[in-house]
Amino acid sequence: MEEEKKEVEQNETSQEVKIEETEHSIPYSRFKEVIEERNEKEKQLKKLLKEKEDMEKKKLEETEQFKTLYEKTKKELEDLNNEKRRLDFEFKKRELLEKKKISLPKAYLRMIEYTEDDEILEKEIEDVLKQYQEDFKEVKKIGSPTSPAETENIGDRKNPPDPVEQPELYKAWLKKYFPEYAKKQFK
Repeated sequence: MEEEKKEVEQNETSQEVKIEETEHSIPYSRFKEVIEERNEKEKQLKKLLKEKEDMEKKKLEETEQFKTLYEKTKKELEDLNNEKRRLDFEFKKRELLEKKKISLPKAYLRMIEYTEDDEILEKEIEDVLKQYQEDFKEVKKIGSPTSPAETENIGDRKNPPDPVEQPELYKAWLKKYFPEYAKKQFK
């Protein structure tokens, strides 16, 4: 009897397991539907991730363009600032030369080195003026004429020589056509 009981219990247990298994089983159509949905969601996710990556890449490219534009603008600004400093220096140099009534040829003017300090600029001008005077003394020793008017045509009254390029010739021109003004200028 006990054997029968055990058999009955085993049968009941196996039926319960079968019942439980059948309660948890999913029909194939539903399984297929869920898998298709999951696959579709994965595709959408991949697509969104790809779009996000493309947008980030595009944003970086635009940023690079802005960076390039920024660098170009920065260089232009730097060039303009350098040009402004150069022109300020040239203006200061000419102002000091006029103030001291110094006339130098262009070659000697180019010898004056750039500086932002007025005292250094004045010293540079003095040094270049001394060099010019020493060089001019050497030329006189060699036997060149003492006045440009002796060897060159100083031009007519209406067409003076360039005072910057030919300062000595300009002085001679002033002395010839405007002697009183030249006396005041070159005391």
